[in-house]
Amino acid sequence: MSKRVVTFDNGNSHPHLGIYQDGKRIDLIDMNTFLARFPYHEYKEWIFIISHVGKEHELLAEIKSLPHTRYVKQFVHDRKLGKMPIHYSETLGDDRLVQAAYLFHEMKEPTILIDAGTFITIDLITNNGFEGGHIFPGMQTFLKAYQQGTYLPCLSVDQIQFESKMPQTTEEAILRASGLYLDAILNYYLKQFSDHHFVVTGGSHNMVKERLVVLKTKKLSVNQTLIHESLFALHQHFGVKK
Repeated sequence: MSKRVVTFDNGNSHPHLGIYQDGKRIDLIDMNTFLARFPYHEYKEWIFIISHVGKEHELLAEIKSLPHTRYVKQFVHDRKLGKMPIHYSETLGDDRLVQAAYLFHEMKEPTILIDAGTFITIDLITNNGFEGGHIFPGMQTFLKAYQQGTYLPCLSVDQIQFESKMPQTTEEAILRASGLYLDAILNYYLKQFSDHHFVVTGGSHNMVKERLVVLKTKKLSVNQTLIHESLFALHQHFGVKK
């Protein structure tokens, strides 16, 4: 039996891990569930492949010194990220980098990658490599900005409205402004890259997918676990083999 491999998406919120055995993902769990289920003596020999853009915490501190732990940036430093050219500075986040590299090697046409999480990153990947992209506040992050107003309500993403008529209450004003915000972003990319393949991932993938359908996106796919597939593919091609 091969050594167990764990892909670790340590994002800005909701860190989660994919557990692989013999080349197949057998579980996908959040960090607290992982800590409750697996004691240190059990996972200390496992292989961890980490995308790290979030905070330091207990699990990261425990596994960072293990012999088979690898970060995305280590693969980059060792020039082991495949043949994708990167037209971006060295500050490019692990999650954007590894997912773009995966799509670059798998895609058959120019691609727009939308990762809708705490922040919405939208990146362009072509045969020329990673061409760059934008970072926007995610939908819940956008709504939280209204908490700067003393008397404004605390609202959630599932309340966001995509209606064209003018709002007539404070809640409607916030919720419909949030809908306009997302549609404006998506419309910009659809206008610029209408013939590209749009790939959507991240925690708010369903909302983004639904809006892209409404906006009549020509080529659209959703991959909720893209980050884990990307990290595992990185391990398969360039990672620890024993």
